[in-house]
Amino acid sequence: IINKLENCIFNNFGVPKIMVTDNASYFVSHLFKKFVFKQCIVQRTIAPYRAASNRAERHVRDVTTSLRCFCNDKQTQWDENLGNIQMSLNTAKNSSTGYTAFQLMFNH
Repeated sequence: IINKLENCIFNNFGVPKIMVTDNASYFVSHLFKKFVFKQCIVQRTIAPYRAASNRAERHVRDVTTSLRCFCNDKQTQWDENLGNIQMSLNTAKNSSTGYTAFQLMFNH
């Protein structure tokens, strides 16, 4: 996890000030806590066993719902629709922030 964070996320987008994680063993390990401390990252963990408080779970639900809509009659070809679904979700305005994921990610 640490290696992927450094090489795929931090090197491309910078080090976050705050990181919200679940309570998986690798996120609550001494090694990971030491890593976030060295990076000056404030780590916040979600409440255990509460999927509703997990933003990632919310996005998984959105993708699943979109896949059902796009692939209603062609369920074996769901992978062909992922690009369209990704674009749709990334350009949808968030009701809480008023911005799209693209706007927040790329400062548009």
